[in-house]
Amino acid sequence: MVLVTRRRKVAQIGGHIIYKIEDIALTELSSDKTQSNNSAEENRYIKYFNSLDFSSNFYFCYTLDITRTIQQNMVPVPVDCDKCSDSSCDMCLVGTRCYSDFNEKFVWNMHMLRGGGFINKVAREWLVPLVYGFISQANISVFGKSIYLTLIARRSSKYAGTRFLKRGMNESGDVANEVETEQVVHDASYTNHRFLKITAYVQLRGSVPAFWHQDTSTMVPKPPIMISRSDPYYSTAAMHFNTLLSQYGSPIYIFNLVKSKEKRNHERQLTEALIQTFGFLNLFLPLKYKIKYCGFDMSKYSKTKNKRHNVM
Repeated sequence: MVLVTRRRKVAQIGGHIIYKIEDIALTELSSDKTQSNNSAEENRYIKYFNSLDFSSNFYFCYTLDITRTIQQNMVPVPVDCDKCSDSSCDMCLVGTRCYSDFNEKFVWNMHMLRGGGFINKVAREWLVPLVYGFISQANISVFGKSIYLTLIARRSSKYAGTRFLKRGMNESGDVANEVETEQVVHDASYTNHRFLKITAYVQLRGSVPAFWHQDTSTMVPKPPIMISRSDPYYSTAAMHFNTLLSQYGSPIYIFNLVKSKEKRNHERQLTEALIQTFGFLNLFLPLKYKIKYCGFDMSKYSKTKNKRHNVM
């Protein structure tokens, strides 16, 4: 069992305090003394686990589901949770969010919450979802009024990895290194969430939803981009956009920062693949759900003298 031994307060939204992990401890729960001597393989995994830096960017909150956006948290929770298989779930009975209601994409310890063997062995209050990313808060004064500006960045656990090694998307439609960024502004004079004056803006960034990778076998500044395989019906990309529609609603706006014109066909092929993808999908989507697109060659416009560009 992993215990948080040191924490630090980084933000507060209404009466909900968000903490950053400073230190952890790995505790053995087995009461069987015959199993106290760990095997060589288990010791190796423990060594790997202890080498991880949990004090870097892991966050949690006891009372607010930070795996979901502020808007999603404002939606009333049904008393009867149809997702939870436990008919006596205490969290469902009191009308708060059940563990099955967390956004799994942004939970980095989901195996412990669900299949790690901790359910029914420890109190549910001990099981807290961990979010990996960045959370910061600043108190600013607007005409003498105290306003809190909070930035929450949630990194997806589904297809994460280092740059160049994780590109494109997997078979489930999860794109590489996806990060949901939420900017929250609320009035600091209100602490009760029922009367809280709050607004939030959410955007999502991720790799181009196509099967592509970069060849890292050669030491070059820009490894060549290779399209791994084609999907003539864009079925996997459709899974990706279907997930976005179910989570964020419509319409979906694609803001493409990849180069559109270049002397050598490098990033441009990703722009072409993206345009072909949403163009095909829009053929079958109702007008309400059609995907919007805006191409903005950031590299090109950063070199121009006029730095003011209306991308809206």
